[in-house]
Amino acid sequence: MIEYTNTNKFIKRFKNLLIDSKNEWLKIKKEDKTRKTLLTEFLIPFSLLCGIIAFTGSILDGDLYTAVTIFIVTIISIYAGIYCSIIIFKEVTISKKEIPINARENIIVYSASIYFLFHAITFFFNEGSTIRALLQLAQFLCVVPIWGGIEPLLRIPKANKIGYTILIVLLITILPTLFDKLFSIILEVPIATI
Repeated sequence: MIEYTNTNKFIKRFKNLLIDSKNEWLKIKKEDKTRKTLLTEFLIPFSLLCGIIAFTGSILDGDLYTAVTIFIVTIISIYAGIYCSIIIFKEVTISKKEIPINARENIIVYSASIYFLFHAITFFFNEGSTIRALLQLAQFLCVVPIWGGIEPLLRIPKANKIGYTILIVLLITILPTLFDKLFSIILEVPIATI
């Protein structure tokens, strides 16, 4: 079982999901974590890591208040968005009895982590820069682990693979964005972190 006590273990998991997603999903499947364990041992530290990365990148270009707000909004948006994505995906697939219990949570959480890691790094680059634009495109590399995990992890037939991939991508990108906008308005900060 992987314990996420340092950044190297996060990075290794991300790298393996991008390069060899089928084998990494098999490892994840063997871990057999409950939702609570996955959220507390992976998602919370990961959200914190992304918040720290976004804070560090934004403090270089802005003031402390904006950087702290970006840190807070990033953490809340990632956690709340992914948690709601899990719940919605579970409801959408509730009739699919063949999907293993933890598979829904795993595919949402780990695929979303690819998206948000690239997103957090964008804060190191100015708005409108080419590198930032490339990183924003790289966020959609989250499709790679989703595509690689649908058959072995969710046991979804090939005919439904495209539909489920689109659904998961929409969930992990739209819901955190909604939370981001909401908390940006509440905290009265003219930023869009997601």
